[in-house]
Amino acid sequence: MAHPKTYTGLKAIIIAKLKALVGGADLSGINTSVIANKLVDSGATFATQSVQVGDLVQNTTDSTTALVTVIDNETTLTLDTDIFTAGSKAYTVGAQLFGGVYGVTETEPEGFPAAFVVEKTGGGNILDTHRNQREWQFDVIIQEQIGDSRTPEAAYNALLDAVDRVVTDFDTDPTLLDSNSQTQCMYVRVVPADFEFGTQDVGFHRATLVVAVLDVVNRQP
Repeated sequence: MAHPKTYTGLKAIIIAKLKALVGGADLSGINTSVIANKLVDSGATFATQSVQVGDLVQNTTDSTTALVTVIDNETTLTLDTDIFTAGSKAYTVGAQLFGGVYGVTETEPEGFPAAFVVEKTGGGNILDTHRNQREWQFDVIIQEQIGDSRTPEAAYNALLDAVDRVVTDFDTDPTLLDSNSQTQCMYVRVVPADFEFGTQDVGFHRATLVVAVLDVVNRQP
């Protein structure tokens, strides 16, 4: 059973980035009206294009996100967060890549592929009289289950796709920008470290990525 928890710091930023990843093809457009907790696009065909409750909506102009709670009609979606508050904003809509993103290794994740963000190691050194250099490393474990409609080959291909999307996302955001476009570190690098096949109740494919974050912090006088 999943155990939800709120995390802080770099771990929270990594978890948020993974939750914001969209898998497969997504829809895009520009909102045409502003209504609280709605995405309205008079040119959209949300129902026809199989938008689902729980899909991720991203206001790409403002770098904000929300989840779909109701498919009102072809041109309107109800959202769990009011992210279109003024003017015309570019958006995307798509299914979230991960069925669940966790800060521990869950034995019963709510969906697949699942991602687990686990502290690996930390270190650092003194740069000068005022600053320390710090590096934190996290394991990002991505697991895809075999079974139901997932053949071993399909599960492996889904795992590779998830790994590629995660690596690409960090590669294109090397300083972990926040919602105000402020950098959160000097740089981040991601290394695919290990791929494996295993069994629990069913078979699974798993990949472990090492996410290393380097920063410089001021020392207290």
